[in-house]
Amino acid sequence: MGSIQSVGNDIIEIARVKEFLERGARYRDRLFTREEVRLAEDRNDPSSFYAGRFAAKEAVAKCLGPPIPWHDIEILTNADGKPVLSLRGRAREAADGGVVAISISHCRGYATAVAVLEKR
Repeated sequence: MGSIQSVGNDIIEIARVKEFLERGARYRDRLFTREEVRLAEDRNDPSSFYAGRFAAKEAVAKCLGPPIPWHDIEILTNADGKPVLSLRGRAREAADGGVVAISISHCRGYATAVAVLEKR
C-alpha cells in the first residue's frame, strides 16, 4: 500500500478557455499535444474538453511541483471515457516512481480537476 505524497487541484472558467481558443491555434498548440487536440476537436464542445484537460494539467503540475512543460503531461481518454494520464520528461522525473491519479469534472461554466501523487 502506498502513501499520498501530494495533491494538486485547479478550476477554470470554460468561457475563458473558449476566448483563448478563438484567438488562434498558438495557445492550443502550446498547451496540448497533437493527440489531445485530435480528441478535443472530435467533440461537440471542444472548449469544455480543453478546459478540463487544462485544469488537469495544472493540477498535475501543482502536485508534482512546477515548472513542468505542458507537453510532458498528456491526458487522453480510454474506451470508457475515463482520462488516462501519461507523464514524460520532467513530469516523469518529478513523479519519482510514484503514480499520479487524476479526476476531471465539468459543470455549465467551469471545469475542475484533482491530481494525487502516491508512492509505495
